[in-house]
Amino acid sequence: MAILLDTNLGQKDTELYITRTEDGRVIVAIPTIHWSAELQLSDDEVKQNEYIQASLQFHMYEGDITELADKILEHTAKC
Repeated sequence: MAILLDTNLGQKDTELYITRTEDGRVIVAIPTIHWSAELQLSDDEVKQNEYIQASLQFHMYEGDITELADKILEHTAKC
């Protein structure tokens, strides 16, 4: 199941897609910046946050990585 959410990325709005799988994973994607990541639901939020930040940094995202990771996890927790 994929959920489309509006998320503010600095100066513009974009879409955050969240897909939960039956085997305990969450796939998050932001097509605007050509980014996606796979999270394990069994991991704690700190580990998930660190993984998202490392992935965004590797992807060379130029915005506030900490704020974006927090927003992604906030939306993921609601789904």
